[in-house]
Amino acid sequence: MFELPARRFTEATGVLLAIATAVLGLGLERLARGSRRLGAGLILAGGLLTALAFSLRVEEDPGRETLLLVVRDECAHCDEARAILRDAQAELGFALWEVDVTEDERLRDRWLQEVPVLVRDGRVEATLEVRREDVDSALERA
Repeated sequence: MFELPARRFTEATGVLLAIATAVLGLGLERLARGSRRLGAGLILAGGLLTALAFSLRVEEDPGRETLLLVVRDECAHCDEARAILRDAQAELGFALWEVDVTEDERLRDRWLQEVPVLVRDGRVEATLEVRREDVDSALERA
């Protein structure tokens, strides 16, 4: 099993979650009063704010290197990448965050046909096939 980096909420995340909760509550109130269009719009906006808030999570241990692996189910190359990263992680001690490409619309639109994708600090290190050399190279640039 991969080790997921410890996460904490930043102040911005907390503020966005508070706003999202208020907007969701207002939407539910409007729905209860019969204003379907406004209520539904507010609930949608609250959901989007919640998603944005969770996307702003940051590592609790900023000194530890973190790699992101974008994968999907039933992908032989993804399984190979996981095995390579598991071995490298045991040796080098970096944190790894794994994301399923089908669970995020932005990732799906960009990477569905190119998984696995190895990313470090927003920079794509490898696509379609992840080799140990790609992992080493990504961590050397840290």
